[in-house]
Amino acid sequence: MSSYSSTASAKKIPKLDVLNVCIALKTFYKKTYEKIGEHQPPLTTNTNVNILNKFVDLHIVDAVNVRKDIIIADREYYCKKQKSYEAISYDELFSKEVSLTLITGIAGIGKTWLLRKLLLDWSNGTILNNFDLVFYLDGKMLNNCHNISNINDLLRHFYKDILLDFDVFKQSTIFIVDDLDEYQYFDNIIKCQFSLMLNSARKLCDLLTTILNNKVIVAGRLNAIWNYENIVADKTSKLIIQVMGFNQNAIDYYIEKNVNNEVKENVKRVLKESLIAKEMAFVPFYLSSICKYFELKNSSNSIFSTMTSLYTNIFFYFWQKHINKSNEPVYKILQNWKTEKKIYYLSKLAYYFFINNKIVFSGKEFFGYMGNFDHKNDLTNDFIECIETNLGYRYRFVNVAFLDFCASVYVYNNLNSEEIKSNKKLYNLYPIICGLLNRNEESFIPLLADTNLSESRFKPESDYYEETSETSPTKIQTPLMYILDLFPTFPYGLYDKILMIF
Repeated sequence: MSSYSSTASAKKIPKLDVLNVCIALKTFYKKTYEKIGEHQPPLTTNTNVNILNKFVDLHIVDAVNVRKDIIIADREYYCKKQKSYEAISYDELFSKEVSLTLITGIAGIGKTWLLRKLLLDWSNGTILNNFDLVFYLDGKMLNNCHNISNINDLLRHFYKDILLDFDVFKQSTIFIVDDLDEYQYFDNIIKCQFSLMLNSARKLCDLLTTILNNKVIVAGRLNAIWNYENIVADKTSKLIIQVMGFNQNAIDYYIEKNVNNEVKENVKRVLKESLIAKEMAFVPFYLSSICKYFELKNSSNSIFSTMTSLYTNIFFYFWQKHINKSNEPVYKILQNWKTEKKIYYLSKLAYYFFINNKIVFSGKEFFGYMGNFDHKNDLTNDFIECIETNLGYRYRFVNVAFLDFCASVYVYNNLNSEEIKSNKKLYNLYPIICGLLNRNEESFIPLLADTNLSESRFKPESDYYEETSETSPTKIQTPLMYILDLFPTFPYGLYDKILMIF
C-alpha cells in the first residue's frame, strides 16, 4: 500500500488552532453520541437513550486467553469458562498508551456502546487526555465515501466544517475505527488484493491502511479482528481485548439502574428460573430486550404473554438489526424465501449439535450439515462465530440460548410426538416447543410457527418456490394434541415451566 501524502500544508499549526479543533470535536461528540439507539418493540424504529446515564461497566477480558479456549467442547464447562476470565476495568483499559488496541466480541455485546462511552469521556476530559484529537470512523459509513483521495477530505466527509486545512498526523491524534469488518473492502485489505479494485476504492483503502498504521483503537467481530491481527502480528505495542457482555454484578446493577420498580422482581425471578433467559442476560442487547418486555407486559400495552414469545421476539429483533440490517418489519422479512431458508438451516444446525451435546464444530461438520446452502456467510459472525485455529476453522453459536431456541424450532417443524418422546435429550426443550403453539397475534410466534420449516420443503429440488411464488406455502398447523401427547412423559418439575411458558 502507498503511504499517505497530504495535499494540505504540513506546517505546524498554532496551538490555539489545535485547541479550537479539539473543542469543536468534543462539542460534536457530546451532541452526536450522548444518546444511543435502543429497539422499541413492537415498532420498527429505535428510541434514543442517554448513554452516560444508562452505561454499565462491561465484562472486558484478555482476548488471547479466550481464543485459547475456542475448542472447548463440553457445554457446561464452556458456559462456566465464559464467566471466569479475569476482568480488565474500563479505567485500566485506556490508562496505558499502546499504538494499537483491538476490541472484539459478538454482535450486540456492547462494543459500540463502549466506544461511544469512550468518546464522551474524552469529550468531558476524563480519559485519553494525552491526545489533542480523537477521530471516530464507522466501517459501515466508510462504504458511502466516494472519490476521496486524502485524509482531510475523508475527515471533512464526517466532520464537516470542524477541521481546518492541516495535517492531523502532525498532532497528537488517535483514531477509533468501529465495525471494521463492515467496510466492504475489508477482505481486500486483509489479503492485500487491490489489482481489480476501482481507483477510488483503492485510494480509500490506502487512506484507511494509513490510519490503521497510526495510533488506533479498532473494533469488530471475532473472526474479523483475528484476521486483522494476523497481518499486524509484528506490532509489539498492542492490546487485544474481548467484550464478554455483563457479569452477574453488572446484570444486577443494570436492572437496579434501568428497570422500573414495578417490574424489577419479575425480571429477577425469570432470570433465576429460566436458564435460557439467564444466558441471554449476559448480552446487553438481550438483557435490554428482556427488561423492555416486562415493562410492556406490566403496562396496558402487553406485547408478550409467554417466555417463548420473549425468546422469539429477541430472535427476530436481532435478525432485523444484525442479519437483515434494516428497519423492515419482521412480517415482511419472513415473506422472503431466502430468509425462511436461512432460518431452516440455522435451526437444523442447532438441532444436530444440541442432540450431540456439542458447542464447537469443525469446518467439515459445519459444511456437512449445511449441505449446499449458499448463504452460510450470512449466519456466521452473528448467530454463529467462526474462528481460525491451528486445526483449521471452528464454528459455534454465539450464545447457547440461541442454540436451544433454534433447536426447538427444528423439532417443532420436523419431529412428531413419538420421536420427541423417544429422545430424553429433548426434555429441556419441551417448554419452548409447547410455547410455539401460542396464538397471540401481538407476538412474533405465529409468524414463525406458521412458516413451513420442514425438512422436505428445503431439499434441493424444492428450490422452485423461489422462482414460482412470492410467499411460501402455508404450514399445516400442528394440532394441540401433538403437544398434549407429550405431557405424560414430562420429567418431574417441567409442568410448572410449561404453564409459565405456554
